[in-house]
Amino acid sequence: MIPAEKASVGILLHGTQCLLVRRREYPRDPWSGNIALPGGHSEDSESSVETLIREVREETNIRISRDQVQKQLVGFTPNSRPRLVVYPFVVQMENYDGASPGPEIQEIRIVDLNQRKTGNYSNTNLPAFIFGDLVVWGLTYRILRYFIQSEWNP
Repeated sequence: MIPAEKASVGILLHGTQCLLVRRREYPRDPWSGNIALPGGHSEDSESSVETLIREVREETNIRISRDQVQKQLVGFTPNSRPRLVVYPFVVQMENYDGASPGPEIQEIRIVDLNQRKTGNYSNTNLPAFIFGDLVVWGLTYRILRYFIQSEWNP
């Protein structure tokens, strides 16, 4: 049996604020242009936390430490990639100083999780969180919904 692919993403929290990224448009990227949590695929023998730290730095230019990582949540599998397991981590941030988009990121946005609205993605019945002009759907929506419903205590 071929082992599953692994990825890590960060829920970077400062109070009730959370950092989100808009991925750049790439033809080979199935999540191209989507709003997401910063993160990505594990390389070689990296641990999930090592992947998180590297990917957050690459995508946002923010350096996080192991001490800031509060908790690992349950793994999630994207509907479009059943062999990929994405491990979300809760990261406590003092601020977002120095945040700037890396090469794979179009923009970085800070949203207040208390200001979310619930709706649908575009003209579909897919559930989504709406933060002003940002629509969070798919895997990122599922991760944030799980976090808010079962883990978050603002």
